[in-house]
Amino acid sequence: RVGPPQLPLVALRARTRLWFEQTQARRLGAEGELPAWFHGFISRRETEQLLQDQPPGCFLVRFSESTVGFVLSYSPRSSSSPTT
Repeated sequence: RVGPPQLPLVALRARTRLWFEQTQARRLGAEGELPAWFHGFISRRETEQLLQDQPPGCFLVRFSESTVGFVLSYSPRSSSSPTT
């Protein structure tokens, strides 16, 4: 697979944290607390484990592991693993 070079994880997390603090934190945490559905820096594997036994429609938002931004993951109607 050929694509853009990925930043080392430490650098990506630093850029993501800066982007989040400067542009997103106030929108998500208007009351000073982030919503329960926002999980920040967790891996896809951790996400799948969290959503594994949840009913359809359950979701969480986390930071991407490959670019600066968010990933929405949810528990689909009928599948053995969550969709990311």
